[in-house]
Order: sequence, then C-alpha cells, then structure tokens
Amino acid sequence: MRVLDRVIANSLPFVPKPIVRKVANRYIAGETLDEAMRVTAALNQNGVRATLDILGDPSPGLRRVSPDVERILGRPPRAYAEWAARNASAFR
Repeated sequence: MRVLDRVIANSLPFVPKPIVRKVANRYIAGETLDEAMRVTAALNQNGVRATLDILGDPSPGLRRVSPDVERILGRPPRAYAEWAARNASAFR
C-alpha cells in the first residue's frame, strides 16, 4: 500500500486542479475559517463530530497565543520547543 500511496501522492501535481477540487471538496469544509466554522457547526447540530485543520500559513493574528491558554491551564503558555526539550526522553 505504501508504494501505491507514493504513486498517487507523486502524481497529484499533474492532475488538473478542477479534478482534485471535485474529489477533495467532500472533505473540505471551506476556504475561509468562517466558512469552515459554519459548516462544522451545522455538522455538529446534526450529531456529526468534526475537527478542523487549517492548511497554509496562519495569519499573524492566528499566530498569537490566546489569553485563554493561561486561564484554562492555570499557568503561562510555553513554547513547543520547551515542551519538546522536557519530553524528548519519552520519544527515544
């Protein structure tokens, strides 16, 4: 299966974008965050659980840490690099 996955992934750049969009559209909730949030809310109202992945580079506003992090965790936010350094031994 890995070979087939690689063949498909490597051939995608040569497939016309309208075809890729037609196949992928079923799995894409929207092109903007607002659109994706509306679709996800509608799915949730119908009993469907959904998660969102934002592809591409986030805007500067989305890069900032929400003040809710400290409120929820009860501690200041930490950088991923700090977490990775503290937990590296668990992955060796």
